[in-house]
Amino acid sequence: MQITTEQFTQAVEKWIDNDLANKGSVWQKGLLVFLVNQGRPKLEQLLNSMQIVADSQGKFDVDNLHKNMKLALNKMGDRATIPLINYTFDEVDLDKIFGYLGESYGQSN
Repeated sequence: MQITTEQFTQAVEKWIDNDLANKGSVWQKGLLVFLVNQGRPKLEQLLNSMQIVADSQGKFDVDNLHKNMKLALNKMGDRATIPLINYTFDEVDLDKIFGYLGESYGQSN
């Protein structure tokens, strides 16, 4: 299955709304809502920069992208901490994002 950076961005936003926004203290949840709403254009810009490694049509093979992102996360110690909201992103979170891609675009991982 091929996806665009826009589709990947939508899956990340769905993960933020459905999973990340429900974790942490009331303060952390409020801060996250503010940051996501205020910074949504920056998130989209950051994820759109992935275009540089897309194929000639601006798309990614979902399985290959998932595999390579897992490898990158592994090189980072299997987790990435988001200090401002005191959250640790790990492989479970990455798998949820790719699960949302499968739900939305017809493939399950």
